[in-house]
Amino acid sequence: MRDSVPPRRRADAGRGAGWRGRGVLALVPITLRRAGGGAGWRGVLALVPITLRRAGGGAGWRGRGVLALVPITLRRAGGGAGWRGVLALVPITILAGTWSAGPSGGALPTAGAGAVRQLVTVAARSHNATYATLRAYWVLGGRRVPVFGPWTVRVGYNGVALPGAKREGDDKTPSGTFGISFFFGVQRKLDFSFPFRHAYSFDYWDDDPASPRYNEWVNANRHDPGVDPEPMHDVPAYDYAAVIAYNTARTPGLGSAIFLHVGFSSPTVGCVSLPRPRLITILLWLNPQDHPKITISG
Repeated sequence: MRDSVPPRRRADAGRGAGWRGRGVLALVPITLRRAGGGAGWRGVLALVPITLRRAGGGAGWRGRGVLALVPITLRRAGGGAGWRGVLALVPITILAGTWSAGPSGGALPTAGAGAVRQLVTVAARSHNATYATLRAYWVLGGRRVPVFGPWTVRVGYNGVALPGAKREGDDKTPSGTFGISFFFGVQRKLDFSFPFRHAYSFDYWDDDPASPRYNEWVNANRHDPGVDPEPMHDVPAYDYAAVIAYNTARTPGLGSAIFLHVGFSSPTVGCVSLPRPRLITILLWLNPQDHPKITISG
């Protein structure tokens, strides 16, 4: 309901023997040129696996000025095959430290076909707070690799509900870990990986617990959207938004229409909101093939 560049980390110098040469992940700036000429890509950041060897058997790499020949795969922003299997000699900063793959309250699947590789966290200081902090991570090999944030976002007028306590009309943002269903917006579709649904003036979200289409997108030209439904053609709040997969069983009264959308200076009535440029950045990054999840806590 309405209302950057990832940080770089140095190697853990001075703690133990250092890196042992396999399975290291590095965030690297690269510049490539197209084989046939032209500008190509400039200043691309790629997260790549690398193999390092210790020179002379010392304490290991300490994270500054290392050069590595790394394989990368890039996609063109407008689609197409892009380059595959390119080798680039790049300076790297080794990502040190370990991040737990699972949010508080439960572990995320980090292996197998449904492995979560993208995670967005929204953490409020308390369940009564209306401000929260958003961070986005790659989840790789059981570790969180920071991508975006910390960014300030707004949550419900009455804060973040306790786990399992969210109710329709309580003006609280639900807590827990949820998937992303699809994106929508009043504006034209951008280069999103998720399915995108354009919002017209006859589109509503049914938030009536007594309605048979409770917690569903409804075309009012075809079906009754219930009592006092949520208009989806709402500018600028719904210029772009993501549907958070909350109450997908559509249990009457447990809450509906929970979105990640364009935000302003005020709290929401249950959603998570943030400024449009940052929202678009997140939406362009999210990819259903990486099984993203959003964890909300207070």
